[in-house]
Amino acid sequence: MGKKNYKKFIFPIMALIMFTLFTSPAKVFAKSNNEFSQSFGLIVHNLNKDQPVPRIKVLKVLLKYFPDAKATIDKKAKIGFEDISATDMAGIEKACALKLFDCSRDYFYPTKGITQIDFLDWFFKLKYFKNPDFLGKKYINLKNPFFYTWMEAKSLNLGTESDITYSFVRNFLYKNKISEANFNRPYVEGMILNEDEISADNYHTFKELDFIKKSLGSAIDGMKDIKQSKEDIAYLENLQKTLKSFQDLGESLQKAPYPVIKYPELNPDVTQAVRKYGLQDVLASYSYDYSKNPAYRKHNLTTGVKKMNGKVFLPDEVMDYWKMLSDKGLTDFVNGWSIVGGSEVWEFGGGICGSATTVFVPSWLSGLEIVERKNHSTFYRSLYPMEYIGLDSTVYRPRPNLKIKNNTGSPIVFDVQDDKINQVITLRIIGNKPYKEIRNQGPIYINKRDIKWVRQIEDFDGNITTDEIESRYNAIY
Repeated sequence: MGKKNYKKFIFPIMALIMFTLFTSPAKVFAKSNNEFSQSFGLIVHNLNKDQPVPRIKVLKVLLKYFPDAKATIDKKAKIGFEDISATDMAGIEKACALKLFDCSRDYFYPTKGITQIDFLDWFFKLKYFKNPDFLGKKYINLKNPFFYTWMEAKSLNLGTESDITYSFVRNFLYKNKISEANFNRPYVEGMILNEDEISADNYHTFKELDFIKKSLGSAIDGMKDIKQSKEDIAYLENLQKTLKSFQDLGESLQKAPYPVIKYPELNPDVTQAVRKYGLQDVLASYSYDYSKNPAYRKHNLTTGVKKMNGKVFLPDEVMDYWKMLSDKGLTDFVNGWSIVGGSEVWEFGGGICGSATTVFVPSWLSGLEIVERKNHSTFYRSLYPMEYIGLDSTVYRPRPNLKIKNNTGSPIVFDVQDDKINQVITLRIIGNKPYKEIRNQGPIYINKRDIKWVRQIEDFDGNITTDEIESRYNAIY
């Protein structure tokens, strides 16, 4: 095989290998590129990240993202969109000049979400505006323009999700910028725009670090046996430099776990457990304002929660909350009002349920397995925040009880902080995240008295498990 034929075949094979290895969805962008996306008018936050992006917003963002895309305005072009405001017309005129879409149509529907077909079409028309026939020549065997825009997005590993959300647009453009900075080579998981992004604040989950190092290592191995151009050598050096930075970060985190750096106020026994087991993540945190509670409830609630402080649970170990409460007797609790069978009864330990709820909420939010839990028969808005309705928990001798299993594959430790001045108690669950992302949806009202929460746990291979919990109340006051 001659030298020219060698290159002709090896580079498509290389692209295919990299596409196969590195098409897993990326997580780290939400942490590392907010400032980057804001520079071209895209602001992503927890409330909108999973929401569809309006067509006019995508258009404005893309035109700012590709500021060099220029075309002569055709004064004869008909712009008949009746639903476009005057302030948006300048962008529409530029889009028409760049032939992003048919400007003779009567409607543009600016608030409608953009389709995958249109997004990829606009993006690549702008990316290759100087060479509009580039993709058609590259994918000459594909007749449908959508297929070659889709293939190009895949070959560069930019992502091809069908739902064009705010977070998708940000991640897509971020990966493209990295790809462009590396001679339009495929994006590899872990590549970043700026070296200072590789920090403990952005990357401290060990499983994520292992995934990134494996990704970068595979990309490096895939290039070693290929005869390389100057661009290939520079690209390889960049991969090697990035891998070394992640390796150094992992070593520094082993010496000084992230929670110890981030939360200097951790209790000494919690800090000791964090260091002993190398725990890097706050899986979840929940704060409860008890300032408006009666004195007996303040005492019983905080006393109960504090019994969890410094408690370590090994993998697959089950936390028995009633056992935690009574491990040294119950003499440190006082009498108070309890809800028994839907009625209020003055008895020993009134308000302990508030501590069970304070333990249960972060346990659910962090993805721990719920072995046993029961909600109150009556939900009182004065005692529990409505934003967490459906996530309350009750305990009573000998049942109902609260039991939670450590399903993370790593030890977990509970940290409790009681701010006596502001009367707010906070419980953190510290461990090592076994998942890439966890999404909690709720409260979801099935009807006036039945409330549901749904959580989706996505691992680093893209697999998603879903479970839900339902609470039924006799009354909500």
